[in-house]
Amino acid sequence: MKNSLILFTAAMLATLAAQSCKKDIGPLDAESPKTVEVSFSMNSALEVKSHESASMTDTNERKINTVQFFVFNGTMLEAYGRATTPTITLTLTTGTKQVYAFANCDDFSAYTTIDALKAVMIDLADNRPTNLMMFGTKTVSVSDDSPIVVDVRRYVSRVVVKQINRNFQTSSIASQEFKISKIYLTNVAGTIDLAGTAAPTVWYNLGGNKNEVPALLLDSPNAVLLNNNSHQTTYFYYCFPNNGEDKTTRLVIEATIGGNVTYYPVDLPVLESNKSYEFNQINIMRPGSDSPDVPVTKNVISFSLNVIDWERNIVQELVI
Repeated sequence: MKNSLILFTAAMLATLAAQSCKKDIGPLDAESPKTVEVSFSMNSALEVKSHESASMTDTNERKINTVQFFVFNGTMLEAYGRATTPTITLTLTTGTKQVYAFANCDDFSAYTTIDALKAVMIDLADNRPTNLMMFGTKTVSVSDDSPIVVDVRRYVSRVVVKQINRNFQTSSIASQEFKISKIYLTNVAGTIDLAGTAAPTVWYNLGGNKNEVPALLLDSPNAVLLNNNSHQTTYFYYCFPNNGEDKTTRLVIEATIGGNVTYYPVDLPVLESNKSYEFNQINIMRPGSDSPDVPVTKNVISFSLNVIDWERNIVQELVI
């Protein structure tokens, strides 16, 4: 009996010892997630060679003054960084990530999910010709410290006027002074969400020039133009995309003929983000409209319009 008790006790101790060892092995052998330090940067070097004064304007339009990177692991925000330098380094675990990049934008660090981030509304008035808001997204596989570059696009559309010609046919009108007072955009979408899908909640210059966001939407040439002559200064305007379902964005040339104000409103096509809408020549042949919100007819004004994809430099020409 004594021997049996000794054997039973020894067997129980051995079993307990084995179970104890087995329980400890799991955590000790589990491999911790590997982390790496990865540098992030943006590429805004999008080819724009569509007009004579492209060099300085293109340099301004490519400027990246601040960067923000959000790195999501599935639906969870894993890393965030904001800087005024071209690159930023973040510590990540290895694996597949979704990267969202923003340039020249407000601080979005309060938004920690993809859906919340996409729903953020931005305002056209927060852009400047040298500080255009940009965005980009990219799916990446992180396995080491290889740098990651994200291509970014501008949220705005661009409208360019290169040349205005005066060709009045009626001698009584042709002899009067013709002055180009202002050139501006009207019915301009003022807001857009970061996803680029929400309808505008704010509109600028509704129905005419209200001097809203003038740095992006208004020029005042005050240029006197003789008949059968051309005004060849290039003007640039920046607006948010507009699908035209609610309101049509217009380019308006405001002029005086013999001191009397007249308007030449032109309906713009559907405006898309990161595209340039370029009027190579605008020919003015007669007095215009009494209102900046009433487009003129073809016998009053004619023009050719190039629609240019800023990324791929593809040109679509529309002649009206």
